[in-house]
Amino acid sequence: MDSPSSHIGLPQRITGYFLLFGIAATLWLGLGVYYASCRISRERSESACLRILGHVIRSLNLDYMQHGDAHLQSLVENQCRDYNLAYLAVIGLDGKYLAHSASHRVGTKATEPAGATESWGDVQRVRFVNEDSAILQEYRAPLRAADQNFGTVRLAIIEPNSWHAFWTATHYAPIALIGPFAFLMIGAVVLGKLTRPVEDIDRQLRRVATAPSVAGCELLETEVHGPAAIGWNRLVHSWSKGSGQKDLQERLSESLSSMRVKKLEMVLDGLSDGISTTDQDGSILLANSALAALIPTLGQLANEGNRAEPSTMRKQNGPNGSSKSHRILDALKRGWVVPDSCPLVDPETTERPVVVELEGHFGEDRRILRVTRSPWIEPEHQHSTGHLWTFRDITQQKLAEEMRNQFVNTATHELRTPLANIKAYAETLVLADVPDIEQQKDFLNTISAEATRLARFVDDLLSVSRMEVGSLSLSKQTTNLARLLDEAVKKVRPLMKERKTSFDVFIPEKMPELYLDKDKITTTLVNLLGNAIKYTPQGGHVALRVKVLKEQLEISVEDTGIGISQDEIKHVFDKFFRSKDSRVQEETGSGLGLPLAYEVVRLHGGTITVESVLDKGSTFTVILPLVTA
Repeated sequence: MDSPSSHIGLPQRITGYFLLFGIAATLWLGLGVYYASCRISRERSESACLRILGHVIRSLNLDYMQHGDAHLQSLVENQCRDYNLAYLAVIGLDGKYLAHSASHRVGTKATEPAGATESWGDVQRVRFVNEDSAILQEYRAPLRAADQNFGTVRLAIIEPNSWHAFWTATHYAPIALIGPFAFLMIGAVVLGKLTRPVEDIDRQLRRVATAPSVAGCELLETEVHGPAAIGWNRLVHSWSKGSGQKDLQERLSESLSSMRVKKLEMVLDGLSDGISTTDQDGSILLANSALAALIPTLGQLANEGNRAEPSTMRKQNGPNGSSKSHRILDALKRGWVVPDSCPLVDPETTERPVVVELEGHFGEDRRILRVTRSPWIEPEHQHSTGHLWTFRDITQQKLAEEMRNQFVNTATHELRTPLANIKAYAETLVLADVPDIEQQKDFLNTISAEATRLARFVDDLLSVSRMEVGSLSLSKQTTNLARLLDEAVKKVRPLMKERKTSFDVFIPEKMPELYLDKDKITTTLVNLLGNAIKYTPQGGHVALRVKVLKEQLEISVEDTGIGISQDEIKHVFDKFFRSKDSRVQEETGSGLGLPLAYEVVRLHGGTITVESVLDKGSTFTVILPLVTA
């Protein structure tokens, strides 16, 4: 149930709050006047005492120099009466009263009141309570005649209390309070007149709020004049004519249309392809969120124009409602290579669909974008009024095609040479008369070697296939590491002698036994050593260094070969990658050895890295964890 205060109308509450805060402000002002009066009264009292003290000292000093202490008593009584002091006294050097406004104290010993003492040079003030419970302020200062002290003067006044300050404040209270109260009452009257239309409107809205249905409520125009009343009357008039209620069918139609637009926006936003519509000049009208990701330069263009990037399928309007001049070709030209012969810039292609592929470089990344532009022809126009654009990033597709072509070229090269050798030697054995048994053995050995080469290449291809599908497995067993390294070294020594390459091996005397796949690790080391020999000119140097660290094994293969450029070093572990250096192309290779080595080391929980300087040599480092069975 509503509290009684909730039934009070809005205008009454506004007026009540106004009066409440106004009265509080007025009371605060009165307290401020009272406090100021207290401060002023005390400050005036202190200043007056110091001024009186100065007059009294001058009078007493002059009188003493002329008459001695003969007239001191009468002078003290007159001064006390003239300045309305509580008392005035002169104390001699012996501590007795030479003169006192109370004459019966003359000649008696001066007493010291107990109270708070403050000093300003020779002047002292003692604040204490006398026998009548009054607070006195006694001021003391030395008396001098002919540069000699002859005593001390003491004068006292009664300190003004709170009642004194209150009566002082009453003189200023009418001036301080009557004005605010008058303005407060005038404000209440004016506020009441201003809120009178609101009171009528509030009453009708309260009736609407408590009614069971809005349709059955009757709204009446108010007769009070004012902007609020005029606005209310216009709303009531519009409601009474029925313009305030929408037709049900119209509202349903708008709702369905809004739902269709939102669903379309959600569908277009979910596409990975960039979608955009432009006008005849190429300025963006609509765009989905994928467009900004596919064309980063579009955001740069927007920032330079102090405008936001294109957002989800909304019209790109400027601050004044005009279309933004974000031309899509300008954004493309900033990051992509758009030649002058490109159909996108040819004005004769605006009336037909165009499909082009653009290449761009963003830092070290190379990206390829397929752009499709189709004319937008509305039924009432014979020519296009704009274009529909679609953008698709086909970088990965192109890289896959390039890798496939590279694989075909590599496989063709790797298969053609051994097959040609096998065919030539086999035909020679079949067709030619080769009576020399040793020569026949040489031919057969060549055929066997070439067949082994083909088998090894096929094994590499199968390993790469298993690696891509994640089925490359390890057959781990406890392995004598020294024997494994010795076996790898023996396999490459004949090639070292053939290439006249010096070979140094640095292996610790004590090697641990590790739990690993012996065959695959041996193949990896032979592959790394074979590459070092293959790409090191005759007379070069190759070194195998093994270090047993605290928790890992480090194997390094160093050479003084042709090295790898910094642009290509990040691709050495890519499948089928071979350097474009002519010295590398002269050597046979499939581009599969290093990717397989990388995968084998990774499956063992290790890492393989490379450091290289072109024309100076390379160092491949394999780090394996020291894992035992």
